[in-house]
Amino acid sequence: NCTNRAPFPTLHLLREESVERAVASEGGDADAIVERNLQTLRDLGVEGWRALMQKA
Repeated sequence: NCTNRAPFPTLHLLREESVERAVASEGGDADAIVERNLQTLRDLGVEGWRALMQKA
């Protein structure tokens, strides 16, 4: 699942307040964030994803 992939090992430090704000921006639907990320990857396609990974 490329939505959870980083080009390098990454440690994510998430503040609870920031996560709550992000979920609230989607009307309280955390799954909407995941769906939006998946759609972005579908729109990019394989070549778009490869181009992003090469920039990293």
